Amino acid sequence: MSRLCEIDKVLHSMPEIALKEYKTAEFIRNSLNKRGIPYDISAETGTLVYFQGEDLEVTAFRADIDALPLADDSNHISPSLNSGFSHACGHSGHASALLETILRVDENIKKGIKLKKSLLFIFQPGEEGVGGAKYIIKSESFEKYKDRIKCFFATHVKPDISQGIVSIREGYLSAQNINLNWDIEGQGCHGAYPHMGIDIVVVISDLIGAYQTIRSRNIDPDDMYILTIGKFLTGSKIDGEFKPGGARNIIPNNIELEGTIRVFDPKYIEISKKRMESINRGYEEAYGIKINMDFQPNYPPMINDSQLYRKMTEVLKSLDVKYEDSKKMTGSEDFSFYRNIAPTFMFFTGIRDEEKGHTSPLHSPSFGYDFQALETIIKVYMGIIYSE
Repeated sequence: MSRLCEIDKVLHSMPEIALKEYKTAEFIRNSLNKRGIPYDISAETGTLVYFQGEDLEVTAFRADIDALPLADDSNHISPSLNSGFSHACGHSGHASALLETILRVDENIKKGIKLKKSLLFIFQPGEEGVGGAKYIIKSESFEKYKDRIKCFFATHVKPDISQGIVSIREGYLSAQNINLNWDIEGQGCHGAYPHMGIDIVVVISDLIGAYQTIRSRNIDPDDMYILTIGKFLTGSKIDGEFKPGGARNIIPNNIELEGTIRVFDPKYIEISKKRMESINRGYEEAYGIKINMDFQPNYPPMINDSQLYRKMTEVLKSLDVKYEDSKKMTGSEDFSFYRNIAPTFMFFTGIRDEEKGHTSPLHSPSFGYDFQALETIIKVYMGIIYSE
């Protein structure tokens, strides 16, 4: 069994959610300790590995390490041992490839192969929803490298791209994410006597439709705009705290909603906020309800640097790695925060293998991949590291 396979088996079997990746961090650090490779602890469960080259300017590589609160029903060689959690977004593969890259670079150094570039490898916690990149950037251990970093690279596995193929794009790659939370209050009553209360279920059904008119009436038809309501809870507030609950014959007193907006053009952040606030005021006045909305822009859009795109194409050609053009992704990615430090570039790595049944989408319980697909990531990383 190859070292990469052993690494991936362990990391994939121990999924941990954002900012709770304690066993994952322990395994990564133990692997480094065995080879005598120094590291810095960052954001508690994050790990930074630095190699100094002849050039003090730093090329950085990042892998996310957190998992999802989702059951594992995959055919991965090493399924989850943590019930109710899985690496259904492939972060175990990202971390495995980065760790193996570090070990190979260390082997080269010990063989006397000189390192021209200085390198920083980032094992980052909390990509899923909490923006762990922000915690890394703010950490003291990252501060000593920050001013010398000239670029960042990262990858994400993609099950709709065949194994062995890389997908790249210049410019916008992923969308701006806006988190939406609502606390809406009506007047609860018996379901058989709706005239004695204010039925916020009916009102909110119409309210959600009104929000969707922003797309059709306030957004340029050529621009991407997605508004999704993903969570709807009925209940009541007791001593200021929301308590979920209800029954078929209860008109609830309170409803909590959660949703998201995805855009590429940042001008739609303020347009969305103003329109939604205006709609809320109208519904409050018309129906006598109260709407508290938290509108929180989160991950910025991911933008691939033009010079790094050209560099990437040169590296892929020199390595004879097959690549194709990537479409823009309406999902969001916290790798975008690193763009505030230096130019960034993210590429997609194909893991689709129909013969082995690796075809399920990301964030699906049946998502899986073959560890051999990670060799493409390592090959590309090593190509970047040792390129001129």
